[in-house]
Parts: sequence; C-alpha cells; structure tokens
Amino acid sequence: MDVNERVMENLKTFGLDTEIKPVTMKHLSKVDEVLASMVQAQTDAIQEIRNNKISINRVAKESGIARQTFYNNPIITAYIEAYIAANTTASPYETIETLREEIRRKDEQIAGLVQRDATVSKCKAENLKLTDEIASLRETIKSQEELIRQLKADTLR
Repeated sequence: MDVNERVMENLKTFGLDTEIKPVTMKHLSKVDEVLASMVQAQTDAIQEIRNNKISINRVAKESGIARQTFYNNPIITAYIEAYIAANTTASPYETIETLREEIRRKDEQIAGLVQRDATVSKCKAENLKLTDEIASLRETIKSQEELIRQLKADTLR
C-alpha cells in the first residue's frame, strides 16, 4: 500500500473528510511518513528497553564469568542485585504491565466479592422465607393443639 492509499484509509478510519485537494494530499503524505517513522522509532525503543533488562544471567554472559560462579558466591550475587536495585528505574512499560496485572487481580477480587454478596442476599431472602414459614407452622401447631384440647374436652364430657 502506498502512502496516498494509507492516508486515504486513515482519513476514512479517523472519520475525516476524504475529499481533499492535491496540495493537502501532498502535505498529508509527508505528515504520514513522518508519523510512521516516529511510531517505528517508538516501537524500536520499547523493544530495546525490553531487550536490555539487567539480570544476573546477562551480567554473567557479558562479563565472561561462568554463571555458576555468581550463584556459588553470594557476595557477587548480592552486589549485582543491590546494584540493579540502586541503579535501575522501572521501564514505564514494565510499570504498565505491573498495573495491568494488579487491575486483573482486583477485577477478580471484585468479581468474587460480587458473587459473595449475591450469595449473601440469596441466603438472606431464603432465611426470611424460612422464618415466615416457621412462624406459619407455629401458628398451625398452635391452632392444632387448641383443636386437640377442644376435642379432648368434648370426649371427656
């Protein structure tokens, strides 16, 4: 797809007027090329950040020291971990991923709480129904006991 076709497709996608003058199309084509270049540069930078994460394995590989040496010597491992903690700021993309994971966990927690609340409401309604039924049965028992007393009294006469 050439630049002009991409511009026209983007205009449609963005809900913008597609009836444009040739000079405007020329400018839009240049703008689109610059924007595409910027987006590609951002994508490359994000990938570079992801690829350059500091780890013990990477330090071992780039220093030429066997990884086992790091794990056998706790001072070296502690030094690397402390150095990483002191000198590494979290990538905004790692922060975003961490926040997404936290949101996912919170959503699951909310779903569980909603389910619990629904169960509690259902139990309360059932409890109320059973309480009413018990009261009704007590009234029935009371009236039956009264009827039994009357029948006993009538049979004794």
